[in-house]
Amino acid sequence: MTRVMFNRMVTDEQKSRLTKDFPEVDFVFTDSVADPKLLASEGAKSDVLVGVESPDLLNAILSVPNQVRWLHSWFAGVNHLPLDLLDEHHVWLTRAGGVAVNPIVETTICLMIMLTRNFRKYGKQQDAHQWIQLEWPDEVHGKTIGILGMGNIGKGIAKMAKAFDMEVWGLQQFPQPNEYTDHIVGNDELDKLLNAADYVVNILPLTAATKYLMNEERFNQMKKGAYYLNVGRGATTDTQALIEALQSGKIKGAGLDVIDVEPLPPDSPLWDMDQVIILAHQAGFTTQYDERTLQLFERNLRNYLEKGKPNENLVNLEAGY
Repeated sequence: MTRVMFNRMVTDEQKSRLTKDFPEVDFVFTDSVADPKLLASEGAKSDVLVGVESPDLLNAILSVPNQVRWLHSWFAGVNHLPLDLLDEHHVWLTRAGGVAVNPIVETTICLMIMLTRNFRKYGKQQDAHQWIQLEWPDEVHGKTIGILGMGNIGKGIAKMAKAFDMEVWGLQQFPQPNEYTDHIVGNDELDKLLNAADYVVNILPLTAATKYLMNEERFNQMKKGAYYLNVGRGATTDTQALIEALQSGKIKGAGLDVIDVEPLPPDSPLWDMDQVIILAHQAGFTTQYDERTLQLFERNLRNYLEKGKPNENLVNLEAGY
């Protein structure tokens, strides 16, 4: 019998559904704050791990005789996991890619509008009970957006951008045209995208190739007065270079869901910039997140049981995504 260990809170209703729909599976539901030795012991006896995100716990499970064949991460990004260790032990890794498309698309469009229409300044005035009309702002319609990363989220943002009559540029490792993008470029033409875009949206995964990709050189390539948004991975951006680009006026504003050091230190100048909106790594989360992630896992589990391998969102451990 296949044994699956959950190290993620699921509801009683979801547990009942799993046991009913998969009677051939022995489910073990553990508490993420349980004794590490108990978790390691239970994990080593399991074929499938769900929601085990701690590198230390994974190392403890895989360092002893075990039967683990597959790890399903509860998150889309997997840069926090020891990919080399999983590769060494021939463990398949799947991720929650696509689960957060809707909220990240909504957050991105919202940030673009809030930055452009000075909503942060109006929010501060509301807190101070002040009624002051600011100088007339610009608008999003008809502008150019450059999207770094054209996966499901990138395509979703491109689709929404077209509703604002925007010209859409996309960056993709292996460029493939799609119906919502006017220009698709590869990594060797990133400068063209940066030079053209009024809004640069970064949703790249964190890999060796993308770490601090947005650095001083890249910010200098951006159109003067453009906005920068990062809803992907914090360490794809050199925060100090971003601060300097904002302070110099090279770029007009930034919307940041992620930072390379989280939480953002209290003394960071970003906190006090009127042209910056900071979230707390929340763009992808929604009340539907857990259920969608569980449904994705269930589809993969059915394929694993029937064909011997998960097939949806299978991570290339060498590439890192």
